[in-house]
Amino acid sequence: MTKAERIYKDTRWECKKHVEAWGRKENDGGFNGLITDEITSTRTTNQIQKLIENGRRLAKIDLKLNIFNKEEYDSEMKILDMVQDTLNNQIKNNKNW
Repeated sequence: MTKAERIYKDTRWECKKHVEAWGRKENDGGFNGLITDEITSTRTTNQIQKLIENGRRLAKIDLKLNIFNKEEYDSEMKILDMVQDTLNNQIKNNKNW
């Protein structure tokens, strides 16, 4: 497992727990940064972006093949939206640092 995959998995897990516990409203903003103690480079954030896009693509395929029902698909998209917002916050923090 690469560094980006590990960070993505950890961040997605925390976002999933948050969405299940508190729900998610549009434009909630996500966490302040990715779930890691390591420094994230541009390369790592780009790889995490690709993992998010891949997650979205797979969720759409799962919905089309009836692996996900509409509720499961919506939940997955909320989680991925929160991961995306968290990644955007991390990128902004990296630029300000």
